Amino acid sequence: MLAAGASSRYGANKLLEPFGGGSVLGAVVAAALASQASPVMVVTGHARAAVEAALPRDSALVVAHNPEHAEGEWPRRSKLDSYGCASTPRRPGALIILGDLPLLSSAMLNAVLARAAQGGALIVAPRYQGQRGHPVWLAREVWAEAMALKPGAQLRELLRARPGDVLLFDVDDPAILMDVDTPEQMREARDAQHQQYTRHPDPTRHPARKRGTHTADGG
Repeated sequence: MLAAGASSRYGANKLLEPFGGGSVLGAVVAAALASQASPVMVVTGHARAAVEAALPRDSALVVAHNPEHAEGEWPRRSKLDSYGCASTPRRPGALIILGDLPLLSSAMLNAVLARAAQGGALIVAPRYQGQRGHPVWLAREVWAEAMALKPGAQLRELLRARPGDVLLFDVDDPAILMDVDTPEQMREARDAQHQQYTRHPDPTRHPARKRGTHTADGG
């Protein structure tokens, strides 16, 4: 989970902004911990102490710091060992989750994992109304290439370089696009959450977003 950015477009640390009785980052971490993803690794950077202090204490949660966060939130290949990737059990792939998608559900994370488990693609991501969203699953075979992206690069560059290895599957869930880069987007996400819990008791369902042109950043 990427949580190292400086929130330059927001004007404050968006990850620590109140959301749903907790914080934006807390909502995403809770969804990840409730999913089948394990372990859950949060990569911090900007405002490290405040971000790490806001994380829950959970044995399934691993926290790693990216000291090169000023060059871009995406961790560099040279830092793989410091993130514990070399010592973790060999896994077929990893979900890349943005820390500023507070409406993302554990059901959606599980859906991406399930589709990836079917095989046939090295990169898997959900798509809503023609727009690719998050999280993105990367097979272990492309980890080195992802970590070798230039400073400041985003994950979308890897997807563009490997179009034949990307599988997008359609979902009826706009939450995969609803990052909160600006105060306006934060208000929209909070409104959507309010509608979700007043109109749809099932927390895995989401109302349609008001603006159809916004896509999640960070890859």
